Amino acid sequence: MISLDFTTLVFALSFIAFIALMQLVFFAPVSDKIAEREGKLDANKTFTINLVQEIQAKIAKFKDDPELVAARTQAHEIIIAAKTEATEAKTKLIADTIDELKTRKEKQSQLFENERIQIIKNLEGPIKEITHLMVTKLLGGTSIKVKEELKV
Repeated sequence: MISLDFTTLVFALSFIAFIALMQLVFFAPVSDKIAEREGKLDANKTFTINLVQEIQAKIAKFKDDPELVAARTQAHEIIIAAKTEATEAKTKLIADTIDELKTRKEKQSQLFENERIQIIKNLEGPIKEITHLMVTKLLGGTSIKVKEELKV
């Protein structure tokens, strides 16, 4: 059971003095600092909200600005035109290259044909000579008669 004596009274008074001292030294300054920080946080929060609203308003303004919409449309058209022009240039370059290669092929074919004809003409004399010698050997005849027959 609890007894009320002088020690309990001294303990209670010292506890009350301790609480009053803590209020003066610790609780009041800490409470003031907490209130000050809450005020700063509220001010920063308000500033941030206002700033976000301002940014959103500017974004909406730029999004709906007719000049910017026209500029975006014009830029898009320029890009499409450039792509089309590049594709046409590429197609023309390929066609020109194919035409040039065909022309080169025809020239080379003509050169080849001319060389073939020249080689055949150059071989005609030696072939006649060899044929004459073979006929002379086979027939055992005179070479003058065979030469005359070959000329005809």
